[in-house]
Amino acid sequence: MARRIRRIAFVAGLIALIAGAGYLVLDTRTRLEADQDRVEARWSDLSPSLAARYEHLGGLVTALDGAGARDRDVTSALRQGLRRWDAVAGEGEPDPGAVSVANELEGLTARARAVVAGSRRLQGVAPVTEALAAVDAAPPPLAEVAAFNAAVQAYEGDRSAALRAPIAPRLGFDRRDTFQTVTPA
Repeated sequence: MARRIRRIAFVAGLIALIAGAGYLVLDTRTRLEADQDRVEARWSDLSPSLAARYEHLGGLVTALDGAGARDRDVTSALRQGLRRWDAVAGEGEPDPGAVSVANELEGLTARARAVVAGSRRLQGVAPVTEALAAVDAAPPPLAEVAAFNAAVQAYEGDRSAALRAPIAPRLGFDRRDTFQTVTPA
């Protein structure tokens, strides 16, 4: 009799364990899909502003090319970064890689600003200073950046929670980056 009770208890425990694991997987998928939808909605709010900013950045590259700075590392890196942006920021579903490209472009913008500030020759070229001023006049909107970053942090918090961390990558929920702005000095 005791053996039968242990067997029933074992089977009941096994069923409860399987049911709990199934619930955890379903809850994880549902929660992370909702978080991911919020991240994508916030990115959809932010990306048009960034696209406009990076059009101005293309103007800076053109101005640097015209000022004889075509072969500078920062000019080449900006040109390559803008090509990557065009590839990932196209129409359709938001590409998670677009945020890392945008972060790279923001860093390169700060680097270009420093290169121009450190070069008397480039400071004296009106198209370069005008193009840099146009980029600086179109900063990423801070409210939209804050909303996007908050959505990413919520997603990452849920994705990396103790019980969800081993499951999330297997369900296709990968790490997402926050957007990092670089303000002019």
